[in-house]
Amino acid sequence: MIDKILETFREEVDELLVELENSLLELEENPADAEAVDSVFRALHTIKGSGAMAGLDQISNFVHEIETAFELVRDGELQVTRDLINQTLAAKDVIKTLAHLPEGASGAEPEEVAEIVQWFKALLPEAEETEDAGEEALVVSGATTFRIRFRPAPDMF
Repeated sequence: MIDKILETFREEVDELLVELENSLLELEENPADAEAVDSVFRALHTIKGSGAMAGLDQISNFVHEIETAFELVRDGELQVTRDLINQTLAAKDVIKTLAHLPEGASGAEPEEVAEIVQWFKALLPEAEETEDAGEEALVVSGATTFRIRFRPAPDMF
């Protein structure tokens, strides 16, 4: 059953990565294209969610950082730049590598993943971590955002 889930996930990711790349290339031509920004965000959001559902936390956690940057772009708080596009294209290659690893194999070079994650984290507003009833929370500009993780049992599907 897990093999079928991973196979379906990989097929979906491959399609989403093509969509992601096409949208990034559109943004390169027209950085103000809101439709292309939405397309990038949707592809990343879907990959993140599907990765989490398939139990591939490394992909889900990695994509979360990139998705957050594009959420800021959607909100008008961050501009599309050539560097943003290039880093997202590099991240796309890492996502593809991670998605096609045999089960139980380690991911892309940890240094490569860490460099990309750090680059995207540097784009985000300063956040201070707080503890609230044992849940993970971030306080950003006076707002509290909770990150809730749901991990279904392997036999749930």
